Amino acid sequence: NTTIEYPDTHNYMDRFFGNNGGIPLRENSSDQAFLEMCKLIGPPSMLNAWCCSVFKASPISRLINEVKGEEGVISFEGVRRR
Repeated sequence: NTTIEYPDTHNYMDRFFGNNGGIPLRENSSDQAFLEMCKLIGPPSMLNAWCCSVFKASPISRLINEVKGEEGVISFEGVRRR
């Protein structure tokens, strides 16, 4: 959760996991909100692409390490094309 997802993203996830019972959903997010990080270090850019590491890579790594002893992990991650 990057704290700035479109409501449709959350609606889709709710529908998907509601229709596919048995798959546990674990949502994770950064300790900081996106807009607060922009105020602290500036908006992300091609030269300062901090958003993926702060809002995607680090939180998902923490979560996978927490649950890796369970049956398995499926990770959905959206990354824009360059």
